[in-house]
Amino acid sequence: MNLLIAPTYRRNIAKGLLCGLLGGIAGSVAKIAGELVYDPRNQGQTPPPVVLERRIAGHPMTHAQEQAGMQVIHFIFGAGTGALYGVVAEFAPIVTAGYGSAFGFVLQFFTHESLVPLAGLDVPPWKQPAREHASEFFTHVLYGVATEVVRRYLRKKIA
Repeated sequence: MNLLIAPTYRRNIAKGLLCGLLGGIAGSVAKIAGELVYDPRNQGQTPPPVVLERRIAGHPMTHAQEQAGMQVIHFIFGAGTGALYGVVAEFAPIVTAGYGSAFGFVLQFFTHESLVPLAGLDVPPWKQPAREHASEFFTHVLYGVATEVVRRYLRKKIA
């Protein structure tokens, strides 16, 4: 597929949004599975979603509540970014480069390498262990590829 021009099917925001959203959910599952294999925080670091949910809750939570909340945050964020990605892919197929791996890499850079630390949800990148960087890179690329595989499959089915 030529990444500089739109696919042959008619561009449609609603279809792009739906396919991207479902792709983002699948990507979230892939990212979570990847983190089970290659844990980014094996030195006792608190995951950024847990920091966020503690701020939102304003009170202590059980470990089970923190884990459940962390997955909810991952799925909401993954579905939302997937939906946005699906819409953009309708009009700028270049975002699908590398079968979604470029999207995953860019997302990782703008979240874990910049916005997450700026929001105070994690330490600055230069204070993060190398394993955390590597795992976040790997699992975000995995998220991007899974998102694109599902988005592309569904988009062709409902063309």
